[in-house]
This record gives sequence, C-alpha cells and structure tokens, in this order.
Amino acid sequence: MGLENTGRIGRVLIHPTNPDVVYAAAQGHGYGPQADRGLWRTTDGGKQWTKVLFVNDSTGIIDVAMDPTNPRVLFAASWQQYIVPWDKNSGGAGSGIWMSRDAGDTWTRLDGGANGQGWGRGLPKTGTMGKIGLGIGRNDSQRIYALIEMKEPAFYRSDDGGRSWRAVNRDHDLLERPQYYTRFGVNPANADNVYFVGVRFVGTLDGGLTKMPNPPRAGGDLHDIWWDTRDADRFMVGDDGGIGITIDGGKSFTRIALPNAQMYHVATDTKIPYNLYGNRQDGYSYGGPSNSRGSRSIGVWSAVGGCESGWAVPDTIDGRTVWSGCYDAGLERFDLQTKMARAVEPWPEAGYGVAPKDLKYRFQWTFPIHISAHDHHTVYVGSQYVHKTTNGGQSWTLISPDLSTNDSTKQQSSGGFVIDNLFVENVTVLFSIAESPVQKDLIWAGTMDGLMHVTRDGGKTWTNITANMPGLPKWSTITSIEPSKYDAGTAYVGVDAHLINDRDPYIYKTTDYGKTFTRLDAGIPKSVFSYVHVVREELPQARLLVDANQSWSRPLLEHLLPGMTALGVEAIEQPVPRGQDATLEGLASPI
Repeated sequence: MGLENTGRIGRVLIHPTNPDVVYAAAQGHGYGPQADRGLWRTTDGGKQWTKVLFVNDSTGIIDVAMDPTNPRVLFAASWQQYIVPWDKNSGGAGSGIWMSRDAGDTWTRLDGGANGQGWGRGLPKTGTMGKIGLGIGRNDSQRIYALIEMKEPAFYRSDDGGRSWRAVNRDHDLLERPQYYTRFGVNPANADNVYFVGVRFVGTLDGGLTKMPNPPRAGGDLHDIWWDTRDADRFMVGDDGGIGITIDGGKSFTRIALPNAQMYHVATDTKIPYNLYGNRQDGYSYGGPSNSRGSRSIGVWSAVGGCESGWAVPDTIDGRTVWSGCYDAGLERFDLQTKMARAVEPWPEAGYGVAPKDLKYRFQWTFPIHISAHDHHTVYVGSQYVHKTTNGGQSWTLISPDLSTNDSTKQQSSGGFVIDNLFVENVTVLFSIAESPVQKDLIWAGTMDGLMHVTRDGGKTWTNITANMPGLPKWSTITSIEPSKYDAGTAYVGVDAHLINDRDPYIYKTTDYGKTFTRLDAGIPKSVFSYVHVVREELPQARLLVDANQSWSRPLLEHLLPGMTALGVEAIEQPVPRGQDATLEGLASPI
C-alpha cells in the first residue's frame, strides 16, 4: 500500500464513513534525518499518499486523533526524537500539538496558545515537550486529552475543543518512561474514564483529576489500547508479551499469547533431541526441546533463570547448568535438575538509572556470555572488561584492560527531557566474546563502539585489530564473532551499523589472527533490513553462514519452511549438533 520508506508508523486512522480515506502518522526510523517523516493521507485506499503535515526531517508524527462528530477536525502530535548508539534523545522544538479543521489540508500549531487564533491556551511552550499521546471523547468531542512528556510530564485536558487546556495530573504512574510508552484510551461511552497503558495499567474516572485506587489488572509494559466504540465494556490492550481482552469492562481479562515473541539470542545444547535456549522480551530465559513426541511441544518449555534480556547459554558438558543474563548486569547460574538459580553477577551494583560514566563496570542490556570449549568451568562475560570465572561464578577475575573507546562524551545520561538509563545505550562496552575452540586462550572480543581485539595468551596481552578491518564504520557494533572450528587463526566477524543510520551488511574474515581482514559481504542484497546480526560457520564443511532473518524474502522462507511460525530471532549461539537441522539452517544463508 505504499509508504515503504516511512519507518515506524505510530498510528493509523481510518475515516468513519469512507474507508478509502486513511491517515498514517509516520515517526520514521529515528536513526538520522528522514524526509519521509510526517502525517500521510490517502483518499483512494492507499494507491496514492500525500504528506499533509511535515515539521522537519528530525521530527515525525507519533499520534493523530479525529473528532468523532466531525471527521474534518484532526489533532496531531509531532515528536522530535533521534537514536544513536549512546543516546535515545527525546524532545525539542519539533515536538508539539497541531490542529486541522479541513481534513488535514492546513494546520495550526497549538503549543502555548501562541498561534494568534485563540487555540491551545495553557499548553506547554514550544521546545519544552517530547513524546505526546492524544485522545478525544466520543460522547463529548469537546473533551480532548494530551499526555505530554516534559521535564515534569503531565496529563493535559481541554473541555472546549482545544481552545484552552490545563494540566490535571502529574502522577508518575501515568507516564513512566515516556519515550517508550505515552499511550492512553478514552472510554467511548464516558469521556471521564481514561486508561493509561505503560509500565502498569492506570485509570481515572474523573477526567484525569485522580487515579483509580484499584484499576483493572490488565498486565504490564503495555503499549496500546483499543476500545469497541459500540460496546464500551469490550476493549483490548497490547503489551510486550501479547494481548489481553475484556468483555466486562476490565473485571476480567482473557490472555492471548501471540507467536511474536522477541527473542534476543538462541543457543543450543548437544542432547538428543537438542534443546534451545533464549531470553524473551518481557519474559525469562527459556529452554525447551527442538522436537517432542507431544502434539504441543511448546508446553514442555520452562524458565531457566535470567530475565527478559541477554543470553541463556547451556553448559554442554555437565548437561544441567545454564548461564542466564539479565539487564542491570544480572547473571544467574541455573540448575536444570534442582530448578534452583544462584546469582553470580561479577559486581553487585544496581546500575538502573545511573549514567554509564558513574558505573564501575559498564554492562550492556544484552551483555556477552561465553563458556570455554576447553574447560566448561571457565566462563567469560563482558562489561568494558573481560571477566573470567573458573569456579561457577563464586569469584571473578579481570583479564583485560578497558577494551572500549572509553569516550566520556558517550557515557552521559540517555533520554532527553526525561532520563532513561537502562543499559541499552551503554555503548562503551563489550558486545561479543568468543574463545577459539581450536586453541585455548585465544580470545576475540568486540565492542558496541566499533573496536575489535584479540589475545593469544588468555588475556595477558591484547591487540587492537580494528584498523585491519577495511571499511568498518565508526561507532558500529561488533555483533558476532565466530572463531573457526578448523583453524585457530581464522575467525568471522559480523557488524551492525543500523544505529548510525547505515543498514549495509558488514562481514569480515581473517585467517591470520586479525592481522588482515577481507570483506565477505559483496553480493548480499541491500535493504533497510540487510544489517548483520550474526555470522556462523557451518558444520561439517567450513562454509560461512550469515544470519538472513533480515534478508530472506517471505515467499522463499514459506517455500523452504512451509510449517514454520515466523519468529524474530537475533542470533544462534552454537551450531546445531551435526549441523543438519533444517529449522535453524533455514534461518541462514551460506556464502
């Protein structure tokens, strides 16, 4: 239907009586200037689109609302925002609230009421806002709401169709982590009843003046809400783990698990049938068999410690231990037999909310975990240093200096108007660690800020080999290191640069311990999805495997894997035993 280059679309609005008229609020990809941001309109069912509201190439439209009694009256929210590896910056002069009274042909900016037309009195001034959510009462179209990210976020309300506004609530629960949430829904039968979706489900029954003491239990980490305009008792909420549906006004919810789990990484053991392990967004570290005699194999999956981010890496020698990571530098050693987990993080410091520059050890949201192929008691994890344990995590030793750029300008607080330090933007950190399965103490390490290192003596000395990688973009992420299973000096490296607005694939090979590298990515089709997550060497022949989750076409996948459910897999940590499993091999493209 078009709009291929818009990137993220925050809201789609359909005309109530003419379905050929549709508005699409395009925020954009967020990683750099983009002319395709803005509010788009089609009047022919998507055959042609016209951009009817554009602020600038650093500002998109994140929300749009329509007057239910007059579809020519629209309100739109613009959001100035950008993402770089070290910052997710929200807010600026581009953010604001706009109104159109002619179906989007012309627009008036309402910020602070400075438009000279008597609209927007009481709203924050231009330049003080970030992300904004909008809503209009269906049974009272004069009631308009705006949930606004600012240094002190607030819920604003207008009772006269947008002419005058007042902040009615500044409760933190309404707008926690505004860059990630900022959504709400208005009861179509009662404009005083509003539900806010975010870290938790929050409600009001008096137009935002006070919170409901006991709102419906609709889940957490919620991102959107849909309300049936003909039956106010029926609404749905969507969150990181699925959706919840109520038909009794929130007294009870039916939980619907969708096959769209966000898996950070995948690892396997060597059992028969082998098991898969991975960390699921808004879940735990999970493990389960690749095959089962039961008709519902998903039912035999279970939690294996850890949490929603990072790695879950099984010890393939003892067969009962899984090392599971978590945000906030968390690390657990999970016993598959006793079902007990022990916290073994290298440093017991909670870094949640702390700027990277103020942390002793800077860990990434999904920091690397690697078990030595030569001694399964030896485990490596990465902060800005390589940490090593040989006793199950009871003690840790640093075996490297700071391997990152240690650029202090890239270690400040992230977020913009509202600070949001969650380890995701910790960039001067290690992102990948791998020891050669052929030669003990030969360890490769890659960082999120674009550096590559190697040691051949177990960490006594390290060599920075970044300059030997031709065309490596500055501030790209070394996402994957695959030491060869056949030759100690050979390794393959995958690089992801999409956070610096470069989606080209970067794949490197060295055969001389990193003294020289050659590029292997020639001929890979380039698109917005062609950046590389992971590179693997195939068994039993030494052929390179490149993650194609971002490159395969759907028709090709459906042809090769007709019964496979689509999953967003980021990485496969280990080759499947014997290297002959079609399920996982189907996710990779040999070169």
